[in-house]
Amino acid sequence: MNQDKARDFFSAYYEGNLDAGLRQTVEQKLRTDAALQAEYRAFEETMEDLGTLKFDRVVVPASLSEKIANRLREDRLKRQEPASRGVRIWVRSLGFAALAAVAVIGAVMSMRSSGGASVAGTVPQFNAPDQMSFLMRGTQVELSYKPSSARVIDVAVGPSMQRQTVQAGQKLLSPLVNPNAHAVVFNVQIEGEKSGSTLFVPGTEKSDTLTGQGKVSDFLLAFADHYRLPVLVSSGDLNKPVTWDFGADEPLDAAKAALGDMGFVIEQKIDGLVGVSDH
Repeated sequence: MNQDKARDFFSAYYEGNLDAGLRQTVEQKLRTDAALQAEYRAFEETMEDLGTLKFDRVVVPASLSEKIANRLREDRLKRQEPASRGVRIWVRSLGFAALAAVAVIGAVMSMRSSGGASVAGTVPQFNAPDQMSFLMRGTQVELSYKPSSARVIDVAVGPSMQRQTVQAGQKLLSPLVNPNAHAVVFNVQIEGEKSGSTLFVPGTEKSDTLTGQGKVSDFLLAFADHYRLPVLVSSGDLNKPVTWDFGADEPLDAAKAALGDMGFVIEQKIDGLVGVSDH
């Protein structure tokens, strides 16, 4: 796919209207073409800014371009101010809840308005409204979600769960932090949806254990700790028995050797995580 063809699909991709095959092709082009990546970022930011204006009554001024620019700046400032208060409240409430968990896990949710800035050392993410995505930050993961209507998000780690309501047009950015020595499982669920996302996030120490056996979920914990890679599971039976060997240098090779014959699909996702599914 060339640049011109990819640009033709910007709008449909942003709105989530592309079929799976075409969407994958567009994402591959965005991942490998830095110039096109920048163009899509600008397109995405423009769409998000325009989306916030639909909720307000706007009087068209005489100097249209200057007024619109000022309005966008004011709107961003308004969204950033309550967001900072939300961060403080959420972090404080999280501290008490996490102490009751078997392992002290920080699942910090913060809301801030979206922008075009990129984060050094991370893989770019591209997500349309109402589409949850995850972004690698080192060995940790950041959840990103911007709904078109108010939604409730639950993030659970063992017995500890945090709930956050995200208003229409707000972007939820939640670092899924694991300060423990070994990997833990984050379960992310949007209220009202049948399926959620399960993430295996590495701990602070690398495991040198090469072989083992147990359930698929045990394998994914061991995989995350040995290769220092987060794993995103979208579907599949994690209770199946499996035996593994981490002798392979390439993480995907080791995962495919263990799970490939069991009907699982293993892939390196555009957001940088290792993806596991049964289709």
